[in-house]
Amino acid sequence: MALVLVASLSLAAQPHGFAAPNGTKKVVIPFSFHNGFIVVDVLYQGFFPMKFVFDTGAEYTIITKRDIAESLGVNYTKSYRILGSDMTTELVAYLSRGVELELNGLLATSQDLLVLEDDYFRLDEFTGVPIQGILGANFFRHLIFEINYRRQTITFYFPQYFDPTDLRGFTTLDIDVVRGKPYLKCELEVRTDEAMQAKLLLDTGASLGLLLHTDSSGLLRMPENIIPGAIGSGLGGQLNGYLGRIERIQLDDFFFSGLVVNFQQMEEALDTSFLNNRNGILGNMLLHRFILVFDYFREKVYLRPQRRYNKGFRYDRSGLTLIASGVGLNNFLISNILPHSPAAEAGLEVGDQIIGINGLNRRFYDLNHLNKVLQKRVGKRIRLKVIRNEQKKTFQFQLRDLI
Repeated sequence: MALVLVASLSLAAQPHGFAAPNGTKKVVIPFSFHNGFIVVDVLYQGFFPMKFVFDTGAEYTIITKRDIAESLGVNYTKSYRILGSDMTTELVAYLSRGVELELNGLLATSQDLLVLEDDYFRLDEFTGVPIQGILGANFFRHLIFEINYRRQTITFYFPQYFDPTDLRGFTTLDIDVVRGKPYLKCELEVRTDEAMQAKLLLDTGASLGLLLHTDSSGLLRMPENIIPGAIGSGLGGQLNGYLGRIERIQLDDFFFSGLVVNFQQMEEALDTSFLNNRNGILGNMLLHRFILVFDYFREKVYLRPQRRYNKGFRYDRSGLTLIASGVGLNNFLISNILPHSPAAEAGLEVGDQIIGINGLNRRFYDLNHLNKVLQKRVGKRIRLKVIRNEQKKTFQFQLRDLI
């Protein structure tokens, strides 16, 4: 997720104290995986439970809901201006120092975090669960950690007890760590026989598979078969761009073909120096096909592929983007519709509230399950019941490949 401070902010000089229960050498943290986001339970100041997104693409730990911070009596020292994901919207955050955070017995004292003036991310809507913050690099870059998506665990190792030779079946790749963010170089072939070396941010805070900045290299041209639409959301609101599939991406000896890619076009007038010359982002929809060990000290990432790691990539076949809303996040709204998609041709509109799908009430679904239904086989018939302007309406369409 993009978080760019306009003013200088140095958190690295602050002390970082970690303690593990009973002096153990590692701590295993369970997580839940919601709509492509890793969500961990965090205990704030020893008493208040929160849910944070675990985000290697964020430099700082953040509380996204200022009203919660105010109710907890969080003290601020400074305010900072932030550029949003579109690199034009200017937002505000407040710095709080000396905070204590705990994850399943892993205690971190003297932590610094930012409190957003407003909930710009609206992560509740995209995960379908209440989210109060983001766990960023200033928390975990002092440790070595393993992410196992299948078991849904993050294992933190204290550096003095970690030996990379103990890893079995892992491939070692070099990364560059800049301002707490890990960058990996790999080979891309967006179009047939047009290979290039790309620098990508390893971003566990991104629910997508791969995002490419099309103006970051003269070799990076979009494929011919693309569709316009919303490619994600970040600080500053919805990000628009194009969707398509690339020929190939290679991480060392691991190959992927037909990966669904989000293409973001950057305006020439924008200052993109904070991107560290990156060409894009690798997110969870590709990363979850590996067990990953991040070693910021040695500037390495260790990969072990999951079973059938390079199977085909599914994508939404309806044209709908859904968000969760309401007190229990059990109301599902259409936030975007791709033009010329099955949903658009059926007559669905942005703002429609889904109350039933294929004869089942929406109470039997969560956001993650709804999105999986919309990725099912080509030709599957979908029957949606919605509320529009306080009236119930029913629409039908068949799923088909869009890209």
